[in-house]
Amino acid sequence: NEFLEDVSEDNLPNEATGFKESKIWSMLYNFQKDAALAIISKLEKYNGCILADSVGLGTTVKIKYLEDDDVEEYRIVGSKEADPSEDKISNESPLAKAIMGAKAGEVRSVESPNGKYDVEILEIL
Repeated sequence: NEFLEDVSEDNLPNEATGFKESKIWSMLYNFQKDAALAIISKLEKYNGCILADSVGLGTTVKIKYLEDDDVEEYRIVGSKEADPSEDKISNESPLAKAIMGAKAGEVRSVESPNGKYDVEILEIL
């Protein structure tokens, strides 16, 4: 299975939380346990985002401003984590709202207080 091929004993989730002793865990079939461990591992590896084919919370995206061909890279984070000096933009910002759900190659229009502009999604990292 491609999804599980990069999961090893070395990168399994921290078991100190005791999730493997829970009643729900004991009711799962082995294939369900394997899938849950793989998902937890992917979430940890990709900082909470495992669907990296479109822009979403936690993804890093490379965009091009079509007005001047300027290329920038941003990480979409929650409003409390936002720090423009570290290229972390809030999911509530006009830019993030406009590009959420976009895939590489798409062009989106951004409505900001400073006016309207277009950006192209170059790459989702």
